Amino acid sequence: MAKKGQTVQLQTELNTDEEWEKYLQKPGLLVIDVYSDWCGPCAGMQANLKKIKVEIGGDTLQLAVAKCDGITDLERFRGTSEPTWMLVAGGKMVNFMYGANAPKLTQLITEEIRIQKLVDEGSYTRENVMEVTDRAPDEAKRWEAIQSKLAEEEALEDAKRKQEVHQRLLKESDAILENLGNLGVMVVLPHARDKYLEVMKDLMNEAGLVISISEKVNLTRDIMEEMLYFSDQKAEHLNFEDNPKKPTMGVTLKRSSEHLPGNVIDDVVLQVIYGNSRKHPGDDDSPSRKFLKTDPDDRIFIGLWAPPNARCKAIALKLLFPSLAKAYKLPEFKHVPLHVAMAFEAFKTNDLMELSKEYPGGVMRYGFFDSDEPIKAQLIAKTVEEFESRSTPVTYEEKIILQVSKEDKECFEAFLKVGPSYRSLNVEVGEKDCSFLFPPGYDAPPKKEQEVSKKSRKKKNKIIHQITVNKDGEEIIETMVADKTSTEETEELKTDIKDEGEENFDEEEDFDDEEDELILEDTEIERAGEEKATSPMVE
Repeated sequence: MAKKGQTVQLQTELNTDEEWEKYLQKPGLLVIDVYSDWCGPCAGMQANLKKIKVEIGGDTLQLAVAKCDGITDLERFRGTSEPTWMLVAGGKMVNFMYGANAPKLTQLITEEIRIQKLVDEGSYTRENVMEVTDRAPDEAKRWEAIQSKLAEEEALEDAKRKQEVHQRLLKESDAILENLGNLGVMVVLPHARDKYLEVMKDLMNEAGLVISISEKVNLTRDIMEEMLYFSDQKAEHLNFEDNPKKPTMGVTLKRSSEHLPGNVIDDVVLQVIYGNSRKHPGDDDSPSRKFLKTDPDDRIFIGLWAPPNARCKAIALKLLFPSLAKAYKLPEFKHVPLHVAMAFEAFKTNDLMELSKEYPGGVMRYGFFDSDEPIKAQLIAKTVEEFESRSTPVTYEEKIILQVSKEDKECFEAFLKVGPSYRSLNVEVGEKDCSFLFPPGYDAPPKKEQEVSKKSRKKKNKIIHQITVNKDGEEIIETMVADKTSTEETEELKTDIKDEGEENFDEEEDFDDEEDELILEDTEIERAGEEKATSPMVE
């Protein structure tokens, strides 16, 4: 027994695989609070658990807190924020519960203590126990729901990507057809190169077709698949040999005269190569059939091929004759990864920043906000430094919100495990969320307060002394003050002759307000007389 005044530790702390394995061998019922490093164990339930142990469990009940970050068997719980309770007996999991519902947990533990005492007495044998690495029914149900939702999101994302590709190819093929639609395309495989003109010469003359361009092309499976994008024909059904010594030829055809009868050039080319069927593999007596080649494994290789429709032809022109079609290709666009918004308590910032280092490019943008609701959230800070430099302490209401790319599934799931308080439902919602949170211009660097270097100007006042000499020869001095800066040019002061026989002249002085010193400058005097002086006289 513990001595009087000595604290009894009722909960065992588990941090490593070794501690975990050793603890599982303990007798009785083990109630384990599984937690993540950033979240911590459920402190609100500790007093209740200790009460159960003292009043009901005794030596039958053992309590522990297990940090899943360092325990392999608990890896699936890493990053979770919800209280997780695992009940173990005899090294096997006998029950499991999520949440901090004290009455429910108390009832669950009380019942398991009763059963464990019967087991210890030998009057009862537990059934339906699980390995600690297995998912409990509630856990499995939740996991399946999450996986189902993720699968739906992935299907939506895949459809969105395909739609983007489709729209781009439509626009690109339209532009090419508008400018190069009068050309036909034919592909001549290596084994047909030597004799295709001999076989097709008469047919081409009859159809009014002439060769416009003939050049070597690099035909690959991927290129063939892209050329057949707008067709039901599949590239895997077309075998073609690769002969580095005699590469494939790409040929463009045109009509020898615009006034020749017949349909559009694409139909004419298909007719010449495949015959009346106008499709692969062609009529029995067609050039296409004549150049089919069978290898020892009974694989059939094509010798001639033509795009099955106009849009396929446009893609063929783009891929096989890049110099010809480059003027009509759409400009390369900056691909924006599909993404969602994820909001977390600001207390998780350090963990999130460390996690982002493991997935470069995974976090496209981030910021600190006063709410995790994208429409209502107000920006607090754009950087960790700006957020932490505030004088106010961090609150539970403050969130760090990330724009997370979904291009890397592993990256997305890693952030998901941290337990966001909010996550965009899918990428379409994510796009809208991020448009609210990270509007255009968000990435612009903050304007630094620049010290504008200006030439120091000392404000000076213009002091004008007006000296008047009256008829008696007495000088009367009148002083007037006017604002003036030191950068102003000295203006010439001129006086008017006011009364006959009087002499007027001005003296101009500057003085510095800051030093309260009167700076006498050049004084210009203009004496009155019968005639105005033609030039000032400077003293």
